[in-house]
Amino acid sequence: MTVLVDAGNSRFKWCELCGGELGEVYASAYASPDRAQAVQTALNTAHAPRRTVIASVLGDSFRYEFTRLVAARYRHQPEFVISERSSYGIRLAYDNPKTFGADRFCALVAVRRRYHEPCIVVDCGTAVTIDALDAQGQHLGGLILPGVELMRRSLIEHTARISFDSNGDSDDQALFGRSTAQGVKAGARLALTASIDRIVADMGAHIIRLHGNVPVHTIMTGGAGMHMLGYLAARYEFEPKLVLQGLAIIADDSAMQASSRERES
Repeated sequence: MTVLVDAGNSRFKWCELCGGELGEVYASAYASPDRAQAVQTALNTAHAPRRTVIASVLGDSFRYEFTRLVAARYRHQPEFVISERSSYGIRLAYDNPKTFGADRFCALVAVRRRYHEPCIVVDCGTAVTIDALDAQGQHLGGLILPGVELMRRSLIEHTARISFDSNGDSDDQALFGRSTAQGVKAGARLALTASIDRIVADMGAHIIRLHGNVPVHTIMTGGAGMHMLGYLAARYEFEPKLVLQGLAIIADDSAMQASSRERES
């Protein structure tokens, strides 16, 4: 049994992978500042995995500590996904593929396996990423935006007179804010939805210029994705498990490669 982990900036998701099938998906905010320990504590409920495959955006200190914890608990080394220039039918546009987020790479792997037409993937988390693939699997590039909560916190932290309880229940659908909280929350949401709408429309138009009038699949994922769907102009397929689905493909592929090497030896 393999455990798959999607370790994001604000929360993580994990599930078991058995026989190529994803088990129940668990999601949680980090329960302590020690993120590696928080993830490991959650994984203690797993059924003694033989492998741990992880996509992480948390940097080297998390990687070293998580590796130490998994090795001590399960007696194996976790396998961290690293973005590759050309694999799984995808050719990344980045000059340095290793700087392309592992979560974004997994999401592209999942949509490429599902579709062979152009795709635009929007991942709404702490940050929002938007990536496009053409019909041949060429990654055209992507953009990174601050998520709604980052916009709100930035205003609170970097202005002298904007102050309110960011955890309070205030209407973020108001067009005419009647309080500071409403003005900031609605303004951040409208700024982000307008940006996503414009970017996806422009990317779609560029793809159609390249390929003609072909279908362009637009896929939404991420912890804030469901909330954003109702405000966006374009129609999206919502797939909350997209990164884990890509992780599953990568995990199965690496397992088959390891088995082939064993037979050859």
